[in-house]
Amino acid sequence: MKLFCDNLERLDMKTAYIIDSTASLPEAYQDHPDVYQVYLSIHYANGDSLRDTTDPEALQRFYEDLPKEEEIPTTSQPQPQQFYDIMDDLVAEGYEAVYGFFLSADLSGTYQTAYSVMHEYDDRLTVHVIDSKSISLAIEALLDHTIRLQEAGASEGEILDHLEKMVDQTALLCCFEDLSYLVKGGRAGNASALIGKILNIFPVLEVHSKVEVFAKVRSRKRVYATIVDEIEKRIQDYPDGVERLIVLDALNPEGVAALEQAFTAAYPHIRVEKTYLTPVIGIHAGRDAYGVIAVPNLPRRYQAN
Repeated sequence: MKLFCDNLERLDMKTAYIIDSTASLPEAYQDHPDVYQVYLSIHYANGDSLRDTTDPEALQRFYEDLPKEEEIPTTSQPQPQQFYDIMDDLVAEGYEAVYGFFLSADLSGTYQTAYSVMHEYDDRLTVHVIDSKSISLAIEALLDHTIRLQEAGASEGEILDHLEKMVDQTALLCCFEDLSYLVKGGRAGNASALIGKILNIFPVLEVHSKVEVFAKVRSRKRVYATIVDEIEKRIQDYPDGVERLIVLDALNPEGVAALEQAFTAAYPHIRVEKTYLTPVIGIHAGRDAYGVIAVPNLPRRYQAN
């Protein structure tokens, strides 16, 4: 499946961006006039539903309550009507092009729904639908780079080439301390083999399209060391360097602090951020998950001096 469409657009085309709620969009982009969100949801056994959110208080409550649930809540992708409503608005507002950035197609049907609906508007807009092959701020980073490259005058071809490389290169390593959430949600990949077979094992997982076991270690300290060592190796292969490091949190202060301290010490010149995993991701990661995303830099010719 191709990540991008082949139509080339003028540099001055009025462009919009659609992104899904799992991207943990920061306020600056939530308030951006050209950025639109579609929302995934979680559903509890008692019939209650919760729209995915980045609100800190709601996230805190969600993760505190998650272990108390007798049944693991389920998740659902955005309804197609969300996409139709946005696309109709874009046409009415005179937009000429739209980029969509979405949760890995192997983890959710969101990308396929977006692809199907958005390409129904090919006769009215230039459409690019991008499978991030990842989660959380790895998706937001694609949006961020697209907007910044457009503002810097990059051609559409340059932008699409860079996005394809970003999707390929962006590293995400993590530890989900309770794999039962991932297995019951059907997103476990080869991690399901660990359940019920090995005790006192901490799996280091990699998210790239799917969630796969990268390493198996026997202490949290080894988890931290494994993540730090491997991220350092991946960064060395980034042709334009690393732009930022993002520590992912599902209410695990110990793991998050350990990774923040390690990366801040190793890369004092690199921005180290922290973000909660949204509830839809947290349902599959479980409470106490943590990890790191290493975001590649912009092409050198577009980096600020």
